[in-house]
Amino acid sequence: NIALFNPKEYYDVIYSLRHKEPFEQYAPLNTKFKVLFLADTESHGLGVMVHDGKIDLVMAVSHWQKEKIQLEEHIHNDHWMVTSNGVESIKDETIIIIKVPGRCIYLSTPERGLEPLLKLWSRIKSAVPWASLHLYSSFMGWGVSREENEEMCKDLYARIESMADLDVLNCKHGAYEEIRLAQSEAEAYLYPSDFYETCGMGILESMYFGAVPVATGRAGLLEKITHNVTGYLIPAYGADSERYQDLFAKAVARLFLNKDWHQLMSENSNIFARRFTYDVLVPQWADEWQRRIS
Repeated sequence: NIALFNPKEYYDVIYSLRHKEPFEQYAPLNTKFKVLFLADTESHGLGVMVHDGKIDLVMAVSHWQKEKIQLEEHIHNDHWMVTSNGVESIKDETIIIIKVPGRCIYLSTPERGLEPLLKLWSRIKSAVPWASLHLYSSFMGWGVSREENEEMCKDLYARIESMADLDVLNCKHGAYEEIRLAQSEAEAYLYPSDFYETCGMGILESMYFGAVPVATGRAGLLEKITHNVTGYLIPAYGADSERYQDLFAKAVARLFLNKDWHQLMSENSNIFARRFTYDVLVPQWADEWQRRIS
């Protein structure tokens, strides 16, 4: 509870997720080490704060993100650590993940690839008749109310509902447990987006459950998906372009029409994503903080 935080008390490390403002609001702080975990593509003024000693370490979720902001904010390499967003691991290893044949999933806000996905879905459905698509997409993660979201997405949701005969289901903004179940049931994660992802957390979580990603090869996703090994990366021609849509649909069809290949890529995805569970990442973070403090 932030109300219990006393900036006058001593802390070995003070860590802020996403927001640099606490280091200005509470300065000076009684601590050895001040860490900002950066999840966004912009952070205007961050370089000045690092230079002034208000932040000691910036943790980036991809090399692409670090290089972009480092260039813009002129932050020396000594103040960087490249890591990743974390995935919650399954604590009960007896849980059996049961895949639904042909199940595809999309987990993001509508402006990050949903329109191109709806546009190309009929091509996928023609090639893979048993394919189905579950959409978890809303603006509620941005803090808007359910009523506001319904108004913002009214036309889009109506279009999705009209595609029910193509096995498209609008799940909107699911609860955490519901989304985890959906990720465990999915065989593929479809993300035909032009957005510059810093990490791709939804993709990484789905890979942990063995859902094979098909996405655009740009920004942080180039570090999370190895083409033809853990998923498919489509060249960034523009998600609405005919060339991109054709390549994307063919990649999904290739995935589902070769069962053995799909199984291998699913296993590869799971093995890769296990490197980014909190059980693995947090000890790495703590070791690095301790090394720098020492």
